[in-house]
Amino acid sequence: FTLALVQHWTCPPCVYSWKTDDLEHISGISLRERHGWAQNPMVVHEEQMLTHPLKFNQQSNLGKQDRSQKYSMPDNELQFLNGPYEATIPEMSAEGTSVIQVIASDQTSARLLYSILQGQPYFSVERTTGVIRTNSPLDRETIDRYFVVIQAQDMIAEMGGRSVTTTVTISLSDVNDNPPRFPHRRYHMNISEAAPIGTTVGKIMAEDSDVGDNAAMNYEIEGHASHNFYITTNNKTQEGIVILKKRVDYENRSRYDIRVKGINRYINERFL
Repeated sequence: FTLALVQHWTCPPCVYSWKTDDLEHISGISLRERHGWAQNPMVVHEEQMLTHPLKFNQQSNLGKQDRSQKYSMPDNELQFLNGPYEATIPEMSAEGTSVIQVIASDQTSARLLYSILQGQPYFSVERTTGVIRTNSPLDRETIDRYFVVIQAQDMIAEMGGRSVTTTVTISLSDVNDNPPRFPHRRYHMNISEAAPIGTTVGKIMAEDSDVGDNAAMNYEIEGHASHNFYITTNNKTQEGIVILKKRVDYENRSRYDIRVKGINRYINERFL
């Protein structure tokens, strides 16, 4: 690029002095004589155009006189350290839980202040430390990942203050905060009175919004029906398999109402 420079300065210390004997050679200048010397403060106006690209750390000689200036890029660039930032916290963590600390630096002692540009109202950031905290318990089953944008700024609220932003990815890990639930209130199955013991009567499956071990469950048959039937769990599919435990007689009883309960294997007492 081409850079135009305009210089305007008054240089009282740069005073041109002549002996009074030399005044006869100067015409058209108003001078004041003091102790045998004449002083004339000078105001210099200079405007010159560079006709060649100016590189950083390169001296530019403007005009015939040696009035060189040196330009350099400051090495104290404001930036976040140790990024990109990622953090994981358990869902339903208490309000005020510390998530992660972000740190910006410009290699100087300038005071930096942090603010949150994206991520409210779920998160907040401490102004002077850059520590991100939760504002409330968060449910993984509703949103499992957040992208929080943090800004660091010096000379806050002043024109010309430098700022830099970073994005923090915050994931929620699962806790067992949801019980198993059956999608239907009633299931209908049929079996022949001639079926042998061990015959599979049918399958049912409860749903759990949690994942992994937190979704693992067992099934139980409640009441008197447990004398004639039992239920096992398919660990891969989480299905409950109803199996004939005792032979049935149609003439003696043609219908059984079986109550089945789904129970998580790993229970978090906090959410009972």
